[in-house]
Amino acid sequence: MLGPSGGYTLSARFLKSFDHIVAIDKDPLAGWRFWARHSLRNLEWHTSDFSRIEWLFGFTKKVQPSHILFSNCLGQMPLQMPVSWSDWKAELQEFIHAVSSTCEVASYHDRLSLSGPSLKALLEKPWDQLIYQSDQKLLEATQKLLRTGQQLEARTHETDDLFESLDGHFTYLVWPLTPKQYHIIEFFRSADV
Repeated sequence: MLGPSGGYTLSARFLKSFDHIVAIDKDPLAGWRFWARHSLRNLEWHTSDFSRIEWLFGFTKKVQPSHILFSNCLGQMPLQMPVSWSDWKAELQEFIHAVSSTCEVASYHDRLSLSGPSLKALLEKPWDQLIYQSDQKLLEATQKLLRTGQQLEARTHETDDLFESLDGHFTYLVWPLTPKQYHIIEFFRSADV
C-alpha cells in the first residue's frame, strides 16, 4: 500500500481482509497514526519516499506483493515532485505496467477539481449517489454542468492516463469539499492476474 498516510480513507474491514499489509509512506508520523487508528497486527510499515521509482522497483521485487494499492496519493504527486512531473509519470507508468503482470494494481486518487458557485444545486442527485461507472458518464455529467451557463473552474490533477496500458475497471465519484468545491475521485482496479 503506497501513501496511506494515517489511514483516514481506509476502512478497518477492508484492511482486515488481508493476511499481511506492507505500507509505505514518506511521512515519519503516518505509521504511528495509521496503527493508532486501525491497530492492525498484520501491518508492516516502511517510512520511505516511494516517488523514487528505482527504489520502488527494488522493493517490490524483494516483497513480491500480490496487490498494490496507491492510496489516495497520486493526485497530489504533481504538486510534490522535485523533478518534472511528466518524466516521473512516465517512470511510474513503466513501473505500473511491469508489476501488473504479477500482481493486481489498484488506485483511488484525485482526478479533477471543480469549483464554482453552488455546484451542489446544479447536480441532479445527492452527492453521495454521484458514482459513475465510466469516464464517458462522468464527462456527460460535467458537460451538463458546463451547459448551465454557471461559471465553473476545472483543474486537472494530471492522473488521466496513468493506467491506460492496463486492462481494468474505472469508477468515478464526485466528492464535495465545500458547497462550491468538488473533487472527482478516480478508482481503478486492474483485471485479475
